Amino acid sequence: MRRIQRRFFAFCVILCLILTACAPKQPQAEGSFGQMKYARPDVDGIHTLLDSAMERADAGDETVLELYEQLMDRLLEFDDSYSLATIHNYLDLSDSYYEDEVAWLDEQYTALDNRMLALTGRILDSPCASAAREAWGEEFVARYQINAQLNAPEIEALTVQEQQLVSQYNKLSIQEDGREQLNEDYMEGEITLKEYITRYTEISKQRNRELGEIYVQLVRLRVQIAQTLGFSRYAGYAYQSLFRDFTPEEAADFSQAVQEHLVPLYQALQERYMLRILGAEEELEATWEDGIPALRSTLPNGFPEKMLEALDFMEERQLYDFGGGEKKGQMAFTTSISGAGSPFLFINTAVYQDPSTIFHEFGHYYNFYLSQPARWNDGNNLDIAEVHSQGLELLMHEAYEQLYGEDADLMRLSNLMDLLYSVLSGCAEDHFQQWVFNHPDAALEEMNEAHAALDAQFGMYEMYYEWVEIPHHFETPFYYISYATSAISALELWEIAQGDRERALSVYDQITQFTNNAQYREPLKQCGLSDPFDSDCVEEIAGVLASYAEVDLELLQAA
Repeated sequence: MRRIQRRFFAFCVILCLILTACAPKQPQAEGSFGQMKYARPDVDGIHTLLDSAMERADAGDETVLELYEQLMDRLLEFDDSYSLATIHNYLDLSDSYYEDEVAWLDEQYTALDNRMLALTGRILDSPCASAAREAWGEEFVARYQINAQLNAPEIEALTVQEQQLVSQYNKLSIQEDGREQLNEDYMEGEITLKEYITRYTEISKQRNRELGEIYVQLVRLRVQIAQTLGFSRYAGYAYQSLFRDFTPEEAADFSQAVQEHLVPLYQALQERYMLRILGAEEELEATWEDGIPALRSTLPNGFPEKMLEALDFMEERQLYDFGGGEKKGQMAFTTSISGAGSPFLFINTAVYQDPSTIFHEFGHYYNFYLSQPARWNDGNNLDIAEVHSQGLELLMHEAYEQLYGEDADLMRLSNLMDLLYSVLSGCAEDHFQQWVFNHPDAALEEMNEAHAALDAQFGMYEMYYEWVEIPHHFETPFYYISYATSAISALELWEIAQGDRERALSVYDQITQFTNNAQYREPLKQCGLSDPFDSDCVEEIAGVLASYAEVDLELLQAA
Protein backbone atom coordinates (compact mmCIF):
# COMPACT_ATOMS: atom_id res chain seq x y z
CA MET A 1 0.00 0.00 0.00
CA ARG A 2 1.23 3.40 -0.93
CA ARG A 3 1.90 5.81 1.89
CA ILE A 4 -0.05 9.07 2.08
CA GLN A 5 2.09 11.86 0.62
CA ARG A 6 1.36 15.28 2.07
CA ARG A 7 4.27 17.63 1.50
CA PHE A 8 2.25 19.96 -0.74
CA PHE A 9 0.07 20.83 2.23
CA ALA A 10 2.92 23.00 3.47
CA PHE A 11 2.16 25.45 0.72
CA CYS A 12 -1.56 25.60 1.54
CA VAL A 13 -2.62 24.71 -1.98
CA ILE A 14 -3.31 21.18 -3.08
CA LEU A 15 -3.92 20.74 -6.73
CA CYS A 16 -5.72 17.40 -6.88
CA LEU A 17 -5.31 16.43 -10.51
CA ILE A 18 -6.81 13.22 -11.76
CA LEU A 19 -4.77 11.47 -14.41
CA THR A 20 -6.96 9.70 -16.91
CA ALA A 21 -5.14 7.12 -18.93
CA CYS A 22 -7.09 5.54 -21.76
CA ALA A 23 -4.98 2.79 -23.26
CA PRO A 24 -6.14 0.91 -26.36
CA LYS A 25 -7.68 -2.48 -25.68
CA GLN A 26 -5.35 -5.43 -26.06
CA PRO A 27 -6.10 -9.09 -26.63
CA GLN A 28 -6.52 -10.85 -23.33
CA ALA A 29 -3.83 -13.41 -22.50
CA GLU A 30 -4.84 -16.70 -20.96
CA GLY A 31 -5.30 -16.13 -17.25
CA SER A 32 -5.70 -12.36 -17.70
CA PHE A 33 -7.73 -10.31 -15.29
CA GLY A 34 -10.41 -9.77 -17.92
CA GLN A 35 -11.00 -13.53 -18.04
CA MET A 36 -11.48 -13.82 -14.28
CA LYS A 37 -15.17 -13.79 -13.60
CA TYR A 38 -16.59 -13.10 -10.18
CA ALA A 39 -19.10 -15.60 -8.84
CA ARG A 40 -20.64 -15.58 -5.39
CA PRO A 41 -19.05 -18.51 -3.50
CA ASP A 42 -21.13 -21.46 -2.35
CA VAL A 43 -21.09 -20.60 1.35
CA ASP A 44 -23.85 -23.09 2.16
CA GLY A 45 -21.71 -25.86 0.69
CA ILE A 46 -18.76 -24.80 2.84
CA HIS A 47 -20.94 -24.87 5.95
CA THR A 48 -22.13 -28.38 5.01
CA LEU A 49 -18.50 -29.54 4.81
CA LEU A 50 -17.85 -27.86 8.15
CA ASP A 51 -20.75 -29.74 9.73
CA SER A 52 -19.35 -33.04 8.49
CA ALA A 53 -15.84 -32.16 9.64
CA MET A 54 -17.12 -31.26 13.12
CA GLU A 55 -18.79 -34.67 13.42
CA ARG A 56 -15.61 -36.51 12.35
CA ALA A 57 -13.47 -34.46 14.75
CA ASP A 58 -15.79 -35.27 17.64
CA ALA A 59 -15.61 -38.97 16.70
CA GLY A 60 -11.80 -38.93 16.52
CA ASP A 61 -11.95 -39.94 12.85
CA GLU A 62 -8.59 -39.09 11.20
CA THR A 63 -10.30 -38.69 7.83
CA VAL A 64 -11.25 -35.26 9.20
CA LEU A 65 -7.77 -34.11 8.13
CA GLU A 66 -8.60 -34.89 4.49
CA LEU A 67 -11.85 -32.97 4.83
CA TYR A 68 -9.93 -30.12 6.47
CA GLU A 69 -7.71 -29.82 3.38
CA GLN A 70 -10.82 -29.75 1.19
CA LEU A 71 -12.14 -26.92 3.33
CA MET A 72 -8.87 -25.05 2.94
CA ASP A 73 -9.21 -25.30 -0.84
CA ARG A 74 -12.81 -24.07 -0.70
CA LEU A 75 -11.80 -21.18 1.55
CA LEU A 76 -9.01 -20.18 -0.83
CA GLU A 77 -11.68 -20.03 -3.55
CA PHE A 78 -13.76 -17.89 -1.22
CA ASP A 79 -10.77 -15.60 -0.70
CA ASP A 80 -10.31 -15.28 -4.46
CA SER A 81 -13.95 -14.26 -4.83
CA TYR A 82 -13.42 -11.69 -2.10
CA SER A 83 -10.32 -10.31 -3.89
CA LEU A 84 -12.16 -10.05 -7.21
CA ALA A 85 -15.17 -8.35 -5.64
CA THR A 86 -12.92 -5.91 -3.81
CA ILE A 87 -10.96 -5.01 -6.95
CA HIS A 88 -14.17 -4.44 -8.93
CA ASN A 89 -15.56 -2.37 -6.07
CA TYR A 90 -12.51 -0.08 -6.11
CA LEU A 91 -12.62 0.12 -9.90
CA ASP A 92 -16.09 1.66 -9.58
CA LEU A 93 -17.22 2.61 -6.10
CA SER A 94 -20.56 3.73 -7.51
CA ASP A 95 -21.42 0.14 -8.53
CA SER A 96 -23.80 -0.96 -5.79
CA TYR A 97 -23.58 -4.61 -6.87
CA TYR A 98 -19.95 -5.04 -5.86
CA GLU A 99 -20.41 -2.81 -2.85
CA ASP A 100 -23.17 -5.14 -1.65
CA GLU A 101 -21.13 -8.24 -2.51
CA VAL A 102 -18.14 -7.03 -0.48
CA ALA A 103 -20.43 -6.29 2.47
CA TRP A 104 -21.99 -9.76 2.18
CA LEU A 105 -18.58 -11.43 1.87
CA ASP A 106 -17.33 -9.56 4.95
CA GLU A 107 -20.23 -10.94 6.95
CA GLN A 108 -19.74 -14.47 5.62
CA TYR A 109 -16.00 -14.34 6.21
CA THR A 110 -16.50 -13.59 9.89
CA ALA A 111 -18.86 -16.54 10.32
CA LEU A 112 -16.63 -18.93 8.38
CA ASP A 113 -13.53 -17.79 10.21
CA ASN A 114 -15.15 -18.46 13.57
CA ARG A 115 -16.29 -21.93 12.50
CA MET A 116 -12.83 -22.81 11.11
CA LEU A 117 -11.27 -21.72 14.38
CA ALA A 118 -13.75 -23.89 16.27
CA LEU A 119 -13.05 -26.88 14.00
CA THR A 120 -9.28 -26.44 14.36
CA GLY A 121 -9.66 -26.35 18.15
CA ARG A 122 -11.79 -29.49 18.19
CA ILE A 123 -9.25 -31.38 16.09
CA LEU A 124 -6.39 -30.30 18.36
CA ASP A 125 -8.39 -31.48 21.38
CA SER A 126 -9.20 -34.83 19.75
CA PRO A 127 -7.29 -38.11 19.35
CA CYS A 128 -6.27 -36.74 15.92
CA ALA A 129 -4.18 -33.96 17.48
CA SER A 130 -0.76 -35.53 16.88
CA ALA A 131 -1.52 -36.29 13.24
CA ALA A 132 -2.89 -32.77 12.79
CA ARG A 133 0.19 -31.11 14.29
CA GLU A 134 2.42 -33.16 12.02
CA ALA A 135 0.36 -32.28 8.95
CA TRP A 136 -0.03 -28.59 9.69
CA GLY A 137 3.26 -27.72 11.38
CA GLU A 138 3.77 -26.00 14.71
CA GLU A 139 3.86 -22.51 13.16
CA PHE A 140 0.34 -22.96 11.82
CA VAL A 141 -0.83 -24.21 15.21
CA ALA A 142 0.75 -21.20 16.94
CA ARG A 143 -1.00 -18.81 14.58
CA TYR A 144 -4.27 -20.64 15.16
CA GLN A 145 -3.90 -20.08 18.89
CA ILE A 146 -3.46 -16.34 18.34
CA ASN A 147 -6.38 -16.19 15.89
CA ALA A 148 -8.59 -18.12 18.28
CA GLN A 149 -7.93 -15.54 20.96
CA LEU A 150 -8.49 -12.56 18.66
CA ASN A 151 -11.56 -13.81 16.76
CA ALA A 152 -13.69 -15.40 19.42
CA PRO A 153 -17.41 -15.92 18.63
CA GLU A 154 -18.47 -13.36 21.23
CA ILE A 155 -17.14 -10.51 19.06
CA GLU A 156 -18.72 -11.71 15.80
CA ALA A 157 -21.60 -9.22 15.92
CA LEU A 158 -19.21 -6.40 16.85
CA THR A 159 -16.92 -7.31 13.95
CA VAL A 160 -19.84 -7.14 11.52
CA GLN A 161 -20.70 -3.66 12.84
CA GLU A 162 -17.06 -2.65 12.40
CA GLN A 163 -17.05 -3.72 8.74
CA GLN A 164 -20.31 -1.87 8.13
CA LEU A 165 -18.80 1.36 9.46
CA VAL A 166 -15.68 0.91 7.33
CA SER A 167 -17.88 0.38 4.25
CA GLN A 168 -19.83 3.51 5.15
CA TYR A 169 -16.56 5.45 5.33
CA ASN A 170 -15.36 4.12 1.95
CA LYS A 171 -18.62 5.10 0.29
CA LEU A 172 -18.71 8.60 1.77
CA SER A 173 -15.02 9.26 1.20
CA ILE A 174 -15.34 9.13 -2.61
CA GLN A 175 -18.48 11.21 -2.96
CA GLU A 176 -18.13 14.41 -4.96
CA ASP A 177 -17.50 17.30 -2.56
CA GLY A 178 -16.66 20.19 -4.89
CA ARG A 179 -12.89 20.10 -4.47
CA GLU A 180 -12.18 19.03 -8.03
CA GLN A 181 -14.19 21.96 -9.44
CA LEU A 182 -12.57 24.25 -6.87
CA ASN A 183 -9.11 23.18 -8.05
CA GLU A 184 -10.07 23.84 -11.67
CA ASP A 185 -11.44 27.28 -10.80
CA TYR A 186 -8.20 28.20 -9.05
CA MET A 187 -5.97 26.86 -11.82
CA GLU A 188 -7.92 28.80 -14.43
CA GLY A 189 -7.65 31.98 -12.39
CA GLU A 190 -11.37 32.30 -11.69
CA ILE A 191 -10.83 32.59 -7.92
CA THR A 192 -8.06 34.07 -5.80
CA LEU A 193 -5.78 32.09 -3.51
CA LYS A 194 -7.60 33.55 -0.51
CA GLU A 195 -10.98 32.44 -1.88
CA TYR A 196 -9.53 29.02 -2.66
CA ILE A 197 -8.19 28.52 0.86
CA THR A 198 -11.46 29.71 2.45
CA ARG A 199 -13.65 27.40 0.40
CA TYR A 200 -11.21 24.48 0.66
CA THR A 201 -11.20 24.86 4.44
CA GLU A 202 -14.99 24.79 4.57
CA ILE A 203 -15.10 21.61 2.52
CA SER A 204 -12.47 20.07 4.80
CA LYS A 205 -14.51 20.99 7.88
CA GLN A 206 -17.63 19.37 6.43
CA ARG A 207 -15.76 16.19 5.46
CA ASN A 208 -14.19 16.10 8.90
CA ARG A 209 -17.64 16.19 10.50
CA GLU A 210 -19.06 13.47 8.25
CA LEU A 211 -16.10 11.09 8.21
CA GLY A 212 -14.87 11.93 11.70
CA GLU A 213 -18.12 10.88 13.34
CA ILE A 214 -17.73 7.47 11.73
CA TYR A 215 -14.25 7.29 13.23
CA VAL A 216 -15.58 8.22 16.68
CA GLN A 217 -17.99 5.27 16.43
CA LEU A 218 -15.23 2.96 15.20
CA VAL A 219 -12.93 3.86 18.09
CA ARG A 220 -15.57 3.09 20.71
CA LEU A 221 -16.58 -0.13 18.95
CA ARG A 222 -12.98 -1.30 18.67
CA VAL A 223 -12.31 -0.59 22.33
CA GLN A 224 -15.39 -2.70 23.10
CA ILE A 225 -14.00 -5.53 20.94
CA ALA A 226 -10.66 -5.47 22.76
CA GLN A 227 -12.28 -5.33 26.19
CA THR A 228 -14.61 -8.21 25.33
CA LEU A 229 -11.53 -10.31 24.58
CA GLY A 230 -9.86 -9.35 27.84
CA PHE A 231 -7.37 -6.74 26.58
CA SER A 232 -6.79 -3.70 28.77
CA ARG A 233 -5.84 -1.56 25.74
CA TYR A 234 -6.87 -1.69 22.11
CA ALA A 235 -3.26 -1.09 21.02
CA GLY A 236 -2.26 -4.44 22.51
CA TYR A 237 -5.09 -6.17 20.64
CA ALA A 238 -4.21 -4.41 17.37
CA TYR A 239 -0.48 -5.12 17.56
CA GLN A 240 -1.18 -8.78 18.29
CA SER A 241 -3.70 -8.94 15.44
CA LEU A 242 -0.96 -7.71 13.11
CA PHE A 243 1.39 -10.44 14.39
CA ARG A 244 4.02 -7.86 15.30
CA ASP A 245 7.21 -8.91 17.05
CA PHE A 246 7.52 -5.56 18.77
CA THR A 247 5.28 -3.84 21.32
CA PRO A 248 3.53 -0.45 21.44
CA GLU A 249 6.07 0.50 24.10
CA GLU A 250 8.99 -0.31 21.79
CA ALA A 251 7.27 1.68 19.05
CA ALA A 252 7.04 4.64 21.45
CA ASP A 253 10.80 4.44 22.21
CA PHE A 254 11.51 4.22 18.47
CA SER A 255 9.36 7.33 17.89
CA GLN A 256 11.28 9.19 20.58
CA ALA A 257 14.55 8.48 18.74
CA VAL A 258 12.94 9.64 15.49
CA GLN A 259 11.80 12.88 17.11
CA GLU A 260 15.28 13.53 18.47
CA HIS A 261 17.38 12.70 15.41
CA LEU A 262 15.21 12.87 12.29
CA VAL A 263 12.73 15.69 12.88
CA PRO A 264 15.38 18.46 12.90
CA LEU A 265 17.04 16.88 9.85
CA TYR A 266 13.77 16.75 7.90
CA GLN A 267 13.01 20.38 8.76
CA ALA A 268 16.47 21.43 7.57
CA LEU A 269 16.06 19.53 4.30
CA GLN A 270 12.64 21.11 3.79
CA GLU A 271 14.10 24.58 4.26
CA ARG A 272 17.08 23.97 2.01
CA TYR A 273 15.66 21.89 -0.83
CA MET A 274 11.86 21.94 -0.98
CA LEU A 275 11.46 25.04 -3.14
CA ARG A 276 14.05 23.69 -5.58
CA ILE A 277 12.30 20.30 -5.68
CA LEU A 278 8.88 21.83 -6.24
CA GLY A 279 10.29 24.07 -8.96
CA ALA A 280 11.82 21.09 -10.72
CA GLU A 281 8.64 19.03 -10.39
CA GLU A 282 6.63 21.72 -12.14
CA GLU A 283 8.78 21.18 -15.24
CA LEU A 284 8.99 17.40 -15.07
CA GLU A 285 6.81 15.23 -17.27
CA ALA A 286 7.56 11.85 -15.67
CA THR A 287 4.44 10.16 -14.27
CA TRP A 288 3.63 6.74 -12.89
CA GLU A 289 3.16 5.54 -16.48
CA ASP A 290 6.91 5.97 -17.00
CA GLY A 291 7.56 3.61 -14.11
CA ILE A 292 6.99 0.45 -16.17
CA PRO A 293 9.56 1.26 -18.93
CA ALA A 294 12.00 2.30 -16.19
CA LEU A 295 11.54 -1.04 -14.43
CA ARG A 296 11.96 -2.93 -17.70
CA SER A 297 15.27 -1.23 -18.50
CA THR A 298 16.67 -1.34 -14.94
CA LEU A 299 15.69 -4.75 -13.54
CA PRO A 300 18.17 -6.63 -15.78
CA ASN A 301 21.00 -4.71 -14.06
CA GLY A 302 21.60 -7.00 -11.10
CA PHE A 303 18.08 -7.40 -9.70
CA PRO A 304 16.72 -10.92 -9.07
CA GLU A 305 15.88 -12.54 -12.41
CA LYS A 306 12.37 -13.38 -11.27
CA MET A 307 11.51 -9.67 -10.96
CA LEU A 308 11.54 -9.25 -14.73
CA GLU A 309 9.54 -12.46 -14.99
CA ALA A 310 6.96 -11.00 -12.58
CA LEU A 311 6.78 -7.80 -14.64
CA ASP A 312 6.17 -9.78 -17.83
CA PHE A 313 3.50 -11.79 -16.04
CA MET A 314 1.75 -8.63 -14.85
CA GLU A 315 1.73 -6.95 -18.25
CA GLU A 316 0.88 -10.01 -20.36
CA ARG A 317 -2.13 -10.83 -18.19
CA GLN A 318 -3.14 -7.21 -17.61
CA LEU A 319 -3.03 -7.70 -13.86
CA TYR A 320 -2.99 -3.99 -13.08
CA ASP A 321 -5.02 -0.82 -13.37
CA PHE A 322 -3.35 2.59 -13.53
CA GLY A 323 -6.21 4.57 -15.00
CA GLY A 324 -7.76 7.49 -13.17
CA GLY A 325 -11.40 8.21 -12.66
CA GLU A 326 -13.79 9.92 -10.30
CA LYS A 327 -15.59 6.68 -9.43
CA LYS A 328 -12.44 4.76 -8.58
CA GLY A 329 -11.07 4.39 -5.09
CA GLN A 330 -8.36 6.94 -4.30
CA MET A 331 -5.60 4.57 -3.28
CA ALA A 332 -2.77 2.35 -4.37
CA PHE A 333 -2.62 -1.30 -3.34
CA THR A 334 -1.58 -4.78 -4.40
CA THR A 335 -3.60 -7.89 -3.66
CA SER A 336 -3.52 -11.52 -4.74
CA ILE A 337 -5.92 -13.86 -6.48
CA SER A 338 -4.30 -17.02 -5.18
CA GLY A 339 -6.24 -19.61 -7.17
CA ALA A 340 -5.11 -18.00 -10.41
CA GLY A 341 -1.61 -17.41 -9.03
CA SER A 342 -2.11 -13.77 -9.90
CA PRO A 343 -1.21 -10.68 -7.93
CA PHE A 344 -3.11 -7.55 -8.97
CA LEU A 345 -1.76 -3.98 -8.79
CA PHE A 346 -4.13 -1.00 -8.49
CA ILE A 347 -3.09 2.66 -8.58
CA ASN A 348 -5.37 5.69 -8.57
CA THR A 349 -4.12 8.59 -6.53
CA ALA A 350 -4.64 12.24 -7.29
CA VAL A 351 -1.74 13.40 -5.14
CA TYR A 352 1.15 11.04 -5.71
CA GLN A 353 1.67 10.44 -9.42
CA ASP A 354 5.40 10.06 -9.99
CA PRO A 355 7.11 6.79 -11.07
CA SER A 356 8.10 5.88 -7.49
CA THR A 357 4.46 4.92 -6.92
CA ILE A 358 4.90 2.17 -9.52
CA PHE A 359 8.21 1.10 -7.98
CA HIS A 360 6.64 0.96 -4.51
CA GLU A 361 3.66 -1.15 -5.51
CA PHE A 362 5.71 -3.39 -7.77
CA GLY A 363 7.82 -4.26 -4.73
CA HIS A 364 4.62 -5.61 -3.17
CA TYR A 365 3.63 -7.24 -6.46
CA TYR A 366 6.92 -9.12 -6.69
CA ASN A 367 6.55 -10.42 -3.16
CA PHE A 368 3.02 -11.67 -3.92
CA TYR A 369 4.42 -13.26 -7.08
CA LEU A 370 6.92 -15.22 -5.00
CA SER A 371 4.40 -16.17 -2.32
CA GLN A 372 2.59 -19.46 -2.14
CA PRO A 373 -1.14 -19.37 -1.44
CA ALA A 374 -1.57 -18.64 2.26
CA ARG A 375 -3.62 -20.81 4.56
CA TRP A 376 -6.88 -19.45 5.87
CA ASN A 377 -6.51 -16.17 7.71
CA ASP A 378 -2.76 -15.90 7.16
CA GLY A 379 -1.13 -12.79 5.76
CA ASN A 380 2.06 -10.82 5.17
CA ASN A 381 3.94 -9.15 7.96
CA LEU A 382 3.39 -5.47 7.31
CA ASP A 383 6.83 -4.29 8.32
CA ILE A 384 8.68 -6.73 6.06
CA ALA A 385 6.18 -6.13 3.24
CA GLU A 386 6.93 -2.41 3.29
CA VAL A 387 10.68 -3.05 3.14
CA HIS A 388 9.97 -4.87 -0.14
CA SER A 389 8.22 -1.80 -1.54
CA GLN A 390 10.23 1.06 -0.04
CA GLY A 391 13.51 -0.75 -0.66
CA LEU A 392 12.70 -1.05 -4.36
CA GLU A 393 11.89 2.66 -4.51
CA LEU A 394 15.40 3.51 -3.34
CA LEU A 395 17.21 0.88 -5.41
CA MET A 396 15.45 2.27 -8.50
CA HIS A 397 17.43 5.49 -8.13
CA GLU A 398 19.60 3.99 -10.86
CA ALA A 399 16.83 4.82 -13.35
CA TYR A 400 16.57 8.50 -12.38
CA GLU A 401 18.78 9.82 -15.21
CA GLN A 402 16.42 8.07 -17.62
CA LEU A 403 13.41 9.62 -15.90
CA TYR A 404 14.63 13.06 -14.82
CA GLY A 405 17.75 13.92 -16.81
CA GLU A 406 19.79 16.74 -15.23
CA ASP A 407 17.38 16.84 -12.26
CA ALA A 408 18.15 13.23 -11.32
CA ASP A 409 20.17 14.03 -8.19
CA LEU A 410 17.57 16.48 -6.95
CA MET A 411 14.78 13.93 -7.43
CA ARG A 412 16.82 11.26 -5.65
CA LEU A 413 17.00 13.60 -2.69
CA SER A 414 13.26 14.22 -3.05
CA ASN A 415 12.59 10.48 -2.81
CA LEU A 416 14.86 10.20 0.24
CA MET A 417 12.87 13.01 1.84
CA ASP A 418 9.67 11.13 1.04
CA LEU A 419 11.03 8.07 2.86
CA LEU A 420 12.11 10.29 5.74
CA TYR A 421 8.61 11.72 5.78
CA SER A 422 7.27 8.15 5.96
CA VAL A 423 9.24 7.68 9.17
CA LEU A 424 7.92 10.89 10.70
CA SER A 425 4.30 10.38 9.62
CA GLY A 426 4.37 6.71 10.64
CA CYS A 427 5.38 7.71 14.16
CA ALA A 428 2.94 10.62 14.32
CA GLU A 429 -0.05 8.55 13.18
CA ASP A 430 0.83 5.75 15.60
CA HIS A 431 1.07 8.27 18.44
CA PHE A 432 -2.28 9.70 17.38
CA GLN A 433 -3.94 6.30 17.47
CA GLN A 434 -2.34 5.53 20.82
CA TRP A 435 -3.85 8.75 22.16
CA VAL A 436 -7.27 8.17 20.61
CA PHE A 437 -7.66 4.64 21.91
CA ASN A 438 -6.47 5.71 25.35
CA HIS A 439 -9.21 8.39 25.25
CA PRO A 440 -12.11 6.57 23.56
CA ASP A 441 -14.65 9.05 24.89
CA ALA A 442 -12.90 12.00 23.25
CA ALA A 443 -15.02 14.20 21.02
CA LEU A 444 -14.12 14.72 17.37
CA GLU A 445 -12.83 18.24 18.04
CA GLU A 446 -10.45 16.86 20.69
CA MET A 447 -9.16 14.34 18.15
CA ASN A 448 -8.60 17.16 15.64
CA GLU A 449 -6.57 19.10 18.20
CA ALA A 450 -4.54 16.04 19.20
CA HIS A 451 -3.68 15.24 15.58
CA ALA A 452 -2.57 18.79 14.79
CA ALA A 453 -0.40 18.88 17.93
CA LEU A 454 1.33 15.61 16.99
CA ASP A 455 1.93 16.80 13.43
CA ALA A 456 3.70 19.84 14.84
CA GLN A 457 5.64 17.66 17.29
CA PHE A 458 6.98 15.58 14.40
CA GLY A 459 7.80 18.57 12.23
CA MET A 460 5.00 18.27 9.68
CA TYR A 461 2.10 20.29 8.33
CA GLU A 462 -0.61 20.42 10.99
CA MET A 463 -3.55 18.49 9.57
CA TYR A 464 -6.42 19.78 11.67
CA TYR A 465 -9.28 18.47 9.55
CA GLU A 466 -7.66 16.46 6.76
CA TRP A 467 -6.51 13.46 8.81
CA VAL A 468 -9.88 11.80 8.15
CA GLU A 469 -8.73 11.41 4.53
CA ILE A 470 -6.17 8.79 5.66
CA PRO A 471 -8.02 5.49 5.14
CA HIS A 472 -5.64 3.51 7.37
CA HIS A 473 -7.25 5.02 10.49
CA PHE A 474 -10.56 3.55 9.45
CA GLU A 475 -9.55 0.33 7.68
CA THR A 476 -6.31 -0.86 9.31
CA PRO A 477 -5.71 0.72 12.74
CA PHE A 478 -2.07 0.78 13.87
CA TYR A 479 -0.81 -0.12 10.36
CA TYR A 480 0.97 3.21 9.98
CA ILE A 481 3.98 2.57 12.21
CA SER A 482 5.04 -0.06 9.64
CA TYR A 483 5.81 2.74 7.18
CA ALA A 484 8.25 4.14 9.73
CA THR A 485 10.04 0.95 10.79
CA SER A 486 10.29 -0.38 7.24
CA ALA A 487 11.51 2.97 5.89
CA ILE A 488 14.44 2.84 8.31
CA SER A 489 15.31 -0.64 6.97
CA ALA A 490 14.90 0.57 3.37
CA LEU A 491 17.14 3.58 4.07
CA GLU A 492 19.80 1.23 5.44
CA LEU A 493 19.51 -0.75 2.20
CA TRP A 494 20.06 2.50 0.30
CA GLU A 495 23.08 3.26 2.51
CA ILE A 496 24.60 -0.11 1.59
CA ALA A 497 23.96 0.59 -2.10
CA GLN A 498 26.00 3.80 -1.95
CA GLY A 499 29.15 1.77 -1.29
CA ASP A 500 28.32 -1.67 -2.65
CA ARG A 501 25.29 -1.87 -4.95
CA GLU A 502 25.86 -5.57 -5.66
CA ARG A 503 25.64 -6.35 -1.94
CA ALA A 504 22.52 -4.18 -1.59
CA LEU A 505 20.80 -6.08 -4.43
CA SER A 506 21.79 -9.35 -2.79
CA VAL A 507 20.29 -8.22 0.53
CA TYR A 508 17.12 -7.13 -1.29
CA ASP A 509 16.90 -10.55 -2.93
CA GLN A 510 17.17 -12.17 0.51
CA ILE A 511 14.57 -9.95 2.18
CA THR A 512 11.99 -10.53 -0.58
CA GLN A 513 12.16 -14.28 0.04
CA PHE A 514 10.38 -13.69 3.35
CA THR A 515 6.72 -13.77 2.39
CA ASN A 516 3.67 -15.04 4.25
CA ASN A 517 3.88 -15.16 8.02
CA ALA A 518 7.41 -13.77 8.25
CA GLN A 519 8.19 -11.79 11.36
CA TYR A 520 10.12 -8.53 11.14
CA ARG A 521 13.19 -8.51 13.33
CA GLU A 522 14.49 -12.03 12.68
CA PRO A 523 14.51 -11.65 8.85
CA LEU A 524 16.41 -8.36 9.24
CA LYS A 525 19.01 -10.18 11.32
CA GLN A 526 19.30 -13.02 8.80
CA CYS A 527 19.80 -10.52 5.96
CA GLY A 528 22.43 -8.51 7.82
CA LEU A 529 20.25 -5.44 8.43
CA SER A 530 20.01 -3.55 11.71
CA ASP A 531 17.18 -3.77 14.22
CA PRO A 532 15.40 -0.35 14.07
CA PHE A 533 14.64 -0.67 17.77
CA ASP A 534 18.30 -0.74 18.70
CA SER A 535 19.20 2.53 20.37
CA ASP A 536 21.78 3.66 17.77
CA CYS A 537 20.01 2.64 14.55
CA VAL A 538 17.96 5.80 13.94
CA GLU A 539 20.87 8.06 14.91
CA GLU A 540 23.17 6.30 12.40
CA ILE A 541 20.65 6.68 9.57
CA ALA A 542 20.28 10.37 10.44
CA GLY A 543 24.03 10.81 10.19
CA VAL A 544 24.27 9.13 6.78
CA LEU A 545 21.40 11.19 5.35
CA ALA A 546 22.82 14.42 6.73
CA SER A 547 26.20 13.70 5.16
CA TYR A 548 24.59 12.84 1.80
CA ALA A 549 22.57 16.07 1.82
CA GLU A 550 25.50 18.12 3.14
CA VAL A 551 23.71 19.13 6.32
CA ASP A 552 25.57 19.73 9.60
CA LEU A 553 23.63 17.44 11.95
CA GLU A 554 25.58 18.44 15.07
CA LEU A 555 24.73 22.09 14.44
CA LEU A 556 21.04 21.19 14.04
CA GLN A 557 20.95 19.25 17.30
CA ALA A 558 22.65 22.08 19.15
CA ALA A 559 20.11 24.65 17.92
